Amino acid sequence: MNNTEIISIDSSKGIDDISLKERNSYNKIVSFDQDLIDSLKKEPDELTTRNIYKQIQFLSDNKLNSGIYKVELYKRAIKPITLVAMILLAMLFVFGSTRDVTLGRKIFFGVSLGLSFEMLSRIGGSLALSLDFNPMISAVLPTTVVMVIAITLLIRRSVSN
Repeated sequence: MNNTEIISIDSSKGIDDISLKERNSYNKIVSFDQDLIDSLKKEPDELTTRNIYKQIQFLSDNKLNSGIYKVELYKRAIKPITLVAMILLAMLFVFGSTRDVTLGRKIFFGVSLGLSFEMLSRIGGSLALSLDFNPMISAVLPTTVVMVIAITLLIRRSVSN
């Protein structure tokens, strides 16, 4: 650091002794990885899963809030199950009679449903952070809801046919 002011407070003698030192340059060895500090400038979705995990450990060790990184980590962990849930939901639009509804309407409704899921998933993560919910629940809940709805509708459709 250049042109540094160092303020020291000593209260060991019963009174506070404040001293000010000015230095042109100040070199101090730090005990953390500079890459971790640089990664604070990036959004969690720009980091690798390994770096997110390291970031969570670093922030937790320093008693800092790591909620946004935990939400991203849990979203990545649940991503394969989310993919299965969305495929099950898409099966409802692929199979079935096209007499009642046109193919264009099915595609439009399916895309709208997928975008709505993505938007609600992001809103859920933000709400979890602002309302101090468990980040794991905020990542798992939307996928669980979609999975239950998809399985229920597939069972109903297979029983009615």
